[in-house]
Amino acid sequence: MVMLDGVCYQIRAGGVSHEVVDSTFVPFATITRFVADQNFRVDEAGSFEELLSQIDRQRPSGNLFAAFRVEGSFQNISLCAACKAEPGEKLVEAIEHQSRFGAEQETGTLFGF
Repeated sequence: MVMLDGVCYQIRAGGVSHEVVDSTFVPFATITRFVADQNFRVDEAGSFEELLSQIDRQRPSGNLFAAFRVEGSFQNISLCAACKAEPGEKLVEAIEHQSRFGAEQETGTLFGF
């Protein structure tokens, strides 16, 4: 699940998303009311790692969690959505069978911690 601008979405296998009703239960969530401490422009990043490196250079300390939000156009992007874990299954094991998908020439918002 992801929440953007107060709306919660569930991302299913293959990248299909739908809005989630408020009564839906989730086992864990990390949420913030995002208010940027600073804004800066990234003109180009050839990879997600390069984008994160540019974002990390703006953080005041490497010892703090930071939320980020990137509005942009993306030539291609690889994404994944966690699938339901079986009872007793460890998170590390569940990640192995998550849904992976991609998109090209997309405009949108990336965000995370």
